[in-house]
Amino acid sequence: MIEYVSMNKKVMKNIKTNAYTLFKEKGYKETTILDICEACSITKTTFYRYVHSKEDLLAYYFDDIQDNLGPLVVQIAQSDNYVENIICAFDLVINQMKTFGRDLYSQLYISNLNTNQDTFEDIPLFQEIVVALIEKGQKNGQIINMASSQELFQVTKNLCFGCGIRWCLNQIEDVREEFVKSIKIVLQVVDD
Repeated sequence: MIEYVSMNKKVMKNIKTNAYTLFKEKGYKETTILDICEACSITKTTFYRYVHSKEDLLAYYFDDIQDNLGPLVVQIAQSDNYVENIICAFDLVINQMKTFGRDLYSQLYISNLNTNQDTFEDIPLFQEIVVALIEKGQKNGQIINMASSQELFQVTKNLCFGCGIRWCLNQIEDVREEFVKSIKIVLQVVDD
C-alpha cells in the first residue's frame, strides 16, 4: 500500500512539474494535454487518472507553500521583528506568483472565477503562523492596529491577492514592494 501511494505521489509530482514548466515556456493556453503527457512520458489515460483537466492543475498552485512552512517556522523563531516575519510568510505566496509569472497567475484567477477551484482557500498552518505573529506584534507594540488578529490576517491575505491582481494587470511592477507598503499601512506599523 505504501509503495502504491508513493508511486501515485511521484506520478502526480511529475505531471505538475512538467505541466508548470510547459505553461511557463509555451503559455497556459498554448499547452495541450498531449504536450503534458509527452513531457511526462505517460498516456492520456494515465493523465486523466490523476487530473480531470488542465485547469485542475492550477488547483495545486499553492501546494509548495505548505512544504516551505517548516523552514519559515525555524526562521521566525530566531527573530522578534514580527512585521518582517509576517512579510516573510507572505513572501512564500509572492515568490510563487513571481515563479509562475503573470500569464499563469492570471490564468489561476480566471480558473477560480470560472469554476471556484478553491485555490485561494487558507492553508491552516500558514494562517495560524500569521495570526500568531500579528498577536505578538500587537503585544510588542510593533503593530498599532488592535483589530482582531483573525480579521487582520484576512485583510492581509486579501491585500496580497489584490496586489497579485494589480501585478497581473500590469498596474504595478513590483508586487512585493506594493504588498509591503500596503501591509504596513493596514497594520499601522511603527517604523524603527
